Amino acid sequence: MGFLLATMGVLGASFVVCLVAYGSLGGPRLAEESWVWLDDHHVWGKRTALLRAAILYGRADADADARWAVAFGDVRLLPASGLGGFFPGLDDDRYLEYWKYYGAKDFLYGGCVVSSPEESSYRSAAFDYAATYNRTVVSLRYPSGA
Repeated sequence: MGFLLATMGVLGASFVVCLVAYGSLGGPRLAEESWVWLDDHHVWGKRTALLRAAILYGRADADADARWAVAFGDVRLLPASGLGGFFPGLDDDRYLEYWKYYGAKDFLYGGCVVSSPEESSYRSAAFDYAATYNRTVVSLRYPSGA
């Protein structure tokens, strides 16, 4: 049974490698179709990267990450952007105040158009992670909530 599974894994990997090579060496239409197939099947591409990032954010411990960052002097918050910037988990009306006092890391996402289910999953997971992270940083920096 193990040999059969290993053989299937090797054949599957070989198929993907051949598809990537074939798409890269073929004409523009074939290349486009190959990349679309790879992304549709979550092997390679933008939607695949978003899905994998969503899974990683879902597994991450935002509270522990924030505690570690504050312990090492990094109190920057995680921003996101729709029609305007905001810090998930914190009061939107105090955005500029938080930005000036704590600083900000790179935006998790920007824009208000969600183009795929994978992007929706990513935004949801990133928002949940950032909300916990930001609230923890603020509570550790100023237990009264700033």
